[in-house]
Amino acid sequence: GMPAILPNGPAEFLPFGDLNVLIKAQRPIVCFLDDIGQAAPAVQAALMQLLLARRVNGHKISDHVIFCGATNDTKHMAGVAGMLEPVKSRWHSIVELEVSVDDWCAWALDNNMPPELIAFIRFRPQLLCDFKPTRELVNSPCPRTVASVGGWLNIGVKDHSVIAGAAGEGFATELTAFLQMFAKLPNLDTIIIDRKSVV
Repeated sequence: GMPAILPNGPAEFLPFGDLNVLIKAQRPIVCFLDDIGQAAPAVQAALMQLLLARRVNGHKISDHVIFCGATNDTKHMAGVAGMLEPVKSRWHSIVELEVSVDDWCAWALDNNMPPELIAFIRFRPQLLCDFKPTRELVNSPCPRTVASVGGWLNIGVKDHSVIAGAAGEGFATELTAFLQMFAKLPNLDTIIIDRKSVV
């Protein structure tokens, strides 16, 4: 909150912005705390009162607010030092999320990803998340980097080195070969209209 001296009273912290929304919420709201494991221990410790007591500087968080958090694992090499034990125990549960090819493809269709990329992921689903953390300056396939490849394909960039830079050398090699085969496939509408003309 913002420290303020109230008329005829002591100084108080007045909530504003997102905190004010959480205090005054009259409808269900999810407060998502991202990258908690990358936060310094002092920042994580500051979350304990918020998560368990649901109070900040004397202000009560609305009962309509649900807290949800996320972090990378320590093995992901994302600058995560871990999470304080008393912070972990304040969550009702900790679950590990896994990549879903079906969910990603549904997202891809709704977000203008190229059909040939979606077809490739359907053909090689394990390449949607072949994440390999490394200190080297290279990327590996994960939903975010595969979406970056989709962005390049949408603007007509199919250069092997660009795709490799976005999602890794192995991904680029397989996708490039798939795109060459994809380009040679007969048109489905043509087959339906005149089967005899397609050899």
